[in-house]
Amino acid sequence: MTESATTGFAVTGSALTGSAVTGPVTTGPTAGSPTAGPAGIPFDRITEVSPGRRAVAVRHVPHTLDVLDTHFPRFPVLPGVLILDALAHTAELALPADGARRWTPAEARRLRFRHYVTPGDRLELTVDIEEIDGDTARCRGTARVDGRTVTTVRELLLVRSGGTADGPEGAV
Repeated sequence: MTESATTGFAVTGSALTGSAVTGPVTTGPTAGSPTAGPAGIPFDRITEVSPGRRAVAVRHVPHTLDVLDTHFPRFPVLPGVLILDALAHTAELALPADGARRWTPAEARRLRFRHYVTPGDRLELTVDIEEIDGDTARCRGTARVDGRTVTTVRELLLVRSGGTADGPEGAV
């Protein structure tokens, strides 16, 4: 398991087209985040929210996303960490709000990146809340493009941080 010093977000047992991939992961829920749209909202449309149970959202992958210039120049692909970040934001929609404290991703296990997500794709993000125990939530998420599963996360752990939505203070 590898943990990022920036956010404390850890990835364990991920796979890219069948190969094991493990590395540092950073996420950014701020307005400057590559997955954030206007006003810092990371989705183009929220299609379903069942508080404490499930959330579904849609995010279009624009051709103008800066990260696509270098990932990869001749074959632009949305980085898997940005898909994971979008799934974490989707989970936040279904989790209970608590004033200035917000849910932050802490760990992801049993990930699978099955297909590439490229510019112009419409990413449908679905997260089911498995368990909420105080300041910890365990979720399961899926990202699809045109009905085809591109990413699955079988264990996504989020913790409620003591910081505000503007900063990662208190992130675990």
